Amino acid sequence: SDFLIGLGRDANEETGWARNPQLSLFDVRQLDEPTLVDRFAVESDRWSSSEAFHNHHAVSYFEDKGVLVIPFHFAGWSLFDAGLASSADDRPSNEFWVFQLDPKDGGEAIQLLGRIEHDSLAQRSLRINERLFTISTETVKVHELLNPAHFVGAIDLRPDPDLVQFRLEVVSASGTP
Repeated sequence: SDFLIGLGRDANEETGWARNPQLSLFDVRQLDEPTLVDRFAVESDRWSSSEAFHNHHAVSYFEDKGVLVIPFHFAGWSLFDAGLASSADDRPSNEFWVFQLDPKDGGEAIQLLGRIEHDSLAQRSLRINERLFTISTETVKVHELLNPAHFVGAIDLRPDPDLVQFRLEVVSASGTP
């Protein structure tokens, strides 16, 4: 491919402190001279992280549509250049950020299409036709791929305490547990 997607953190140039996550798009057609095409900083006053920082399976890229999906977790506390501080909203949040990558249009190559909120840890996303499925530890949500603001439906994955629970027992070939 002609382009390389990078996910990391912005840093304070003076102190070196890591700040918000940052998405970068590089043109690597000249491997000896890669050039930065565009950069998108995930702006937040709270400390944020992503499973994508340590697990590439958390990133989804749908090349035919130029859509990139990354899960983020936002902590209930802020990180400022001077250090940690309390946040007005101390509840953590989990979101999938959906980006459109188009390095050929001459304008911004990285555009945020939308954010999809979840109540539990955002983990994976997948696509079926023109639908985007975002999966957290408790929910699967479905949105339109190119218009993530359009909610289609959801499935709650939490166990229902009113349902009878079954126990699985592994039985050996001799028939004893």
